[in-house]
Amino acid sequence: MNRTLICTAATALVAAAPLHASTFKGRIEESTLNVDQEQNPASVFKSFGNSHGLRLGQNQYPGYTIEDTLQTKYRYSPIDVNVGEEFEMSFFNFWNGKTIDNTAPTTFELGVNFDFLQPYLAEDKLTFDLLFVDSAGTNGDYIKLPENLLSKETFAIDEAKYAVELTGLKWDGKSDKYSELKTKSAYSNNDFSLFARFVTVPEPGTVVLVSLGVLAIAFDRRKKRSH
Repeated sequence: MNRTLICTAATALVAAAPLHASTFKGRIEESTLNVDQEQNPASVFKSFGNSHGLRLGQNQYPGYTIEDTLQTKYRYSPIDVNVGEEFEMSFFNFWNGKTIDNTAPTTFELGVNFDFLQPYLAEDKLTFDLLFVDSAGTNGDYIKLPENLLSKETFAIDEAKYAVELTGLKWDGKSDKYSELKTKSAYSNNDFSLFARFVTVPEPGTVVLVSLGVLAIAFDRRKKRSH
């Protein structure tokens, strides 16, 4: 099956403002899709639309093309959230055609550029891996959240460390969110959103102290039961 995946960021209409430890307000300037060739050595893919889209898999028929037809559906939603508050981060169109089986990548990388995070990041964007399962023939395919839901990059504000955590996938026009979506069969359009939230990331030393504290409490309880 031939696949085109097109992503647009949910972009805010308000200007970026100085960040506080618990408030994130601004816009997404750009989102991109890419494939890590090392993770997908045998895959066939091609970027288009300034890396906003991907063609996944090798075409079965010469001259078979896929066009980006989703420009009019791109969304621009404001981001004004607190830590832990969910927001729509990206909007995808997935179009099924027909390609040679097993030529599509199994993962693709989403890069999101938040304008209000630029002073706090070494790179210009946060990146996430999403999983792709290429079904045989004309069956529907799967888009899945990864095991590690956090962005590969973190950033610090007011001495606190943060990341963005993926929270779910949602079909356009539906209310329920899922960790994976099965697309419709070949020659179909599939529109869905990716949701996320800002979260604090504890320092390793904090994790160790909390773990030791939990163990100490458990040991103390066992000791009291034995008397």
